[in-house]
Amino acid sequence: TSTPQRDFAQIGRILFPDSVKPMPWFGQREISPHAHIHPSAKLAGDVCIEAGAVIGRNVEIGSGSLIASTAV
Repeated sequence: TSTPQRDFAQIGRILFPDSVKPMPWFGQREISPHAHIHPSAKLAGDVCIEAGAVIGRNVEIGSGSLIASTAV
């Protein structure tokens, strides 16, 4: 094949469909009170931000996003 990386990714999506859109570690889709979010950040209504994540100034987080614990 001329595109082995793409083909490998497609096989991965077939074998592990849940890994394409990861779920929060604890299965909750919410914003943790232990996340650090700058007041100027704009968050879509259905984001998940886990404890310890840091969202900086003027950051925009789109719909359906998962920001894992300790992400900066």
